[in-house]
Amino acid sequence: MSKSTFNLSVAVGLVLATQVASAAPKPPAKGMTLWLDASDNATLFTDKACIGTPTVAPGDINCWKDKSGQNNNVKVASNTLNPPKLMTKAQNNKDVVDFTQTALITTDKDQIKTNGSYTKFVVFKLDNEDGNKGVNKLSKHNLIGSDPYQTTLWADNGMLHSQHKGSTTNYLDSKKKLGIEKYHIAVTRYSKPDYDSTKPNEASPNILNLDGKREASNFDKADHTSARTSIGGVGTNGSGENYFYLDGKIAEALVYNRSLTDAEITTTEKYLAKKWKLDLGQNITFDKPKNQVKGNPPIQLHAVSSSGMEVVFTSKTLGICKVDSSEYVTLDAVGICKIEANTAKSADGTYPKAAPVTQSFEIKAVKDTTTEEPNPNPPKKSSGGSPLPLGLALLGLIALLRRK
Repeated sequence: MSKSTFNLSVAVGLVLATQVASAAPKPPAKGMTLWLDASDNATLFTDKACIGTPTVAPGDINCWKDKSGQNNNVKVASNTLNPPKLMTKAQNNKDVVDFTQTALITTDKDQIKTNGSYTKFVVFKLDNEDGNKGVNKLSKHNLIGSDPYQTTLWADNGMLHSQHKGSTTNYLDSKKKLGIEKYHIAVTRYSKPDYDSTKPNEASPNILNLDGKREASNFDKADHTSARTSIGGVGTNGSGENYFYLDGKIAEALVYNRSLTDAEITTTEKYLAKKWKLDLGQNITFDKPKNQVKGNPPIQLHAVSSSGMEVVFTSKTLGICKVDSSEYVTLDAVGICKIEANTAKSADGTYPKAAPVTQSFEIKAVKDTTTEEPNPNPPKKSSGGSPLPLGLALLGLIALLRRK
């Protein structure tokens, strides 16, 4: 290989590498109203106006600069007890913010007043499961919410929760213990109730995601009330009093003034997981096949993974049925066919292997007609047998009239 050819190959390789890097998932820009990134030390300040020299660990953080372009910086509450601290190289060799007994809140702007809908993300870790044990002896870890007293995401007794202001019943609860050993990605989405309640499938539900898995959802119509965004606590009008504080770490937070689509949420979760080196869970939804008759053509299987990765099917009852391709099953013999759905671990390690899901169906020898629906329009018969043709009836009437 000549020197010029080698140099050209290197140049092409660098271009391709740049293109791959640029194709990495990024959070959507549309509707973003707040972006706090602890890995960017240039956004963390001791000064309450987010000016001057950035904070040096383990210094106080009195202002966290917004990267969304909306200038929605968050600063310490007026009655400061213990400002958050900068912790260096705490997760994936990146800095995080350590909260104990002070919230950071925006100014009097409302970040989600545009249409009432919102989507919020936060990367966090708890330092204890019971909640902050400061002067107020409060048990809730508030991660991100709205001030005054509008909790969005919080942890209580080691479990993640979400609530949307305007309803005393609109709680979404996780089913998984958080623990204090690792960082997590939490997501909540609220869709303003402007949809037809008789057609809920046409709307995006309110959701709570934890580490890439859908923990809960509903279609509650409680609307959002205007308020300021708070990080690490929620309480009364920024005074710092009667706050529910976080005792833990926050690495990154994003707020949108719209309801992001499921695809946009997945993209953002992937971005956060890769950046902070976190595993996202994935689960499989596998539709149960209907019972079949031997001799029927192969049937198609339907399953999806929450990660969007390909689902692979395997027959667990060879001799009765087999998977001929990626999603078709051949019916070989009478019996119970069992099919297992799996996904592999993602190449970049973002998603571990999902727990397999198995569905079963019966292959019968003869078609079962006992459950067939009756014909809704059976042929009508006269009480005396076959109905008399109309033409013959008319001819008989004419003949009778002529005789008279």
